[in-house]
Amino acid sequence: MRTPKRCVTAKGDVRWRVRYRDASGVQTSVTDGSKVELEKFCLDLDAYGPTRAEELLFARLSDDAAPDVIRLDDWVARYIATRSKASPGTREKYEQIWASSFGPEIGHLPIDQVTPEDIARVIIDLSENRGYADKSIANRHGLLAGAMKTAQKRGLILVNPCAETSLPRKTEHESTEANFLTELEYEQLRDVFHPHFHPLIDTVAGTGIRWGEAEALQVRDFSYDAKTLRVDKAVKWHPRPSERKVGPPKTPQSRRTIALPDPVVWVLDELVDGKGPRDLLFTMPRGGALWHRTFWSRYWVPATVEAGLLDPRPRFHDLRHSHASWLISRGVPLTVIQRRLGHSSIKMTSDLYGHLMPDVQIAAAEAAAQVFRGPAALARGRGPGVERTAITGDLGASA
Repeated sequence: MRTPKRCVTAKGDVRWRVRYRDASGVQTSVTDGSKVELEKFCLDLDAYGPTRAEELLFARLSDDAAPDVIRLDDWVARYIATRSKASPGTREKYEQIWASSFGPEIGHLPIDQVTPEDIARVIIDLSENRGYADKSIANRHGLLAGAMKTAQKRGLILVNPCAETSLPRKTEHESTEANFLTELEYEQLRDVFHPHFHPLIDTVAGTGIRWGEAEALQVRDFSYDAKTLRVDKAVKWHPRPSERKVGPPKTPQSRRTIALPDPVVWVLDELVDGKGPRDLLFTMPRGGALWHRTFWSRYWVPATVEAGLLDPRPRFHDLRHSHASWLISRGVPLTVIQRRLGHSSIKMTSDLYGHLMPDVQIAAAEAAAQVFRGPAALARGRGPGVERTAITGDLGASA
């Protein structure tokens, strides 16, 4: 890798020099700037070539003319630190995302010198050389786009360079889809699951609550008389598993009171016996708070293997999806399911579950078939038990 070389002038001054070939191929050198500035120049030469590297070096050395220009790294750090709605764990995750993607590549650039081409180069590298999935790239680009949008509102840049980005769609077909367990598959899973966790998985499968919501539930959130479960808090994700913080649920709509099916009421009634109102409803076998990593590796994975649920292996979150699918298969309206699951909009519920379950699709096909069994079909002499012509040909004739 190219690095600045130390040199001493005839007057004894220490200077730093970088030798390189310019755009026309002529050997030249640059000595303007500190060692740090020329180290950045070397990075830009390798990343962008001589013309762009020279432009960026000139922009950095012209800071006296534009003292308010901030480096992209510094701006993104400020942007992340001021995300007041994000939990500390989420802000730390944002920092990790930045440090593993755009930060090392373009973070040193002045914010007003970042171009769509700079962003595209990083995205191509993430996709083609580093094997990032489309969704991971979109998440990283979303962080940068949000920071740039705020910078534009503040007048730090005239145009948001992220607005022209075309994100890759190479792995879109590989994205993890919801896995809907049939009722028989759930029974198979429950039969082999550690009995201590039967109340937990029954409650999630019977209500559709999230893991973080289940983790935060207390005994006082359950009402035997009303047959309800109150969800008004959740354990927040943190990149360090030892950091456990309880806060509000995912969205305002996630604050809800859920009607419980009788079997779940009976299971929870036994579970809360002898516990205090503020005790955790669900715990690990030795009494501590639920620990997702341990639960997943020690209990969930072995149970799915023993139950033969491997292609694909369901996630714990798929109990929530399965709950929704069971309701839809019994004709429960999407608006009711939306409120039960705590979705922020009916569109989200429809996008996730509007197509669900083979038996629902079969019912839809049967409903559509009624068109061809009605009075008009009978009048044409094609009632049940009568040989039929091709539907497409018949429709064409009718047209």
